Amino acid sequence: MSSLFQLVAGVASSFVHNIPLFAILRFIVGFGLTGVMLSLYIYGMELVGPKIRTAAGNMTYLYYNGFQMLFVLIAYFLREWRMLLLVITVPAVLLFPFWK
Repeated sequence: MSSLFQLVAGVASSFVHNIPLFAILRFIVGFGLTGVMLSLYIYGMELVGPKIRTAAGNMTYLYYNGFQMLFVLIAYFLREWRMLLLVITVPAVLLFPFWK
């Protein structure tokens, strides 16, 4: 559900034309990010043994931080912020075939 909230609010935020609605939609994206990051952390901790759980929990955030560095590069080449929001948000559609 968190990914769905992020996808819908992220795509909608690239089409709005007033600031209060944009702020509400970006808040919903941030709200969904909490659920996605928490589930990523839990999956990373459950897949390994107890000896390396701390390292595995910290390794899960390397993907997030690596994407943040990639995001800067994408933003450098895509100067229009509406297109940038779409390019960053739409790949979340790839998660839905894995949803049970």
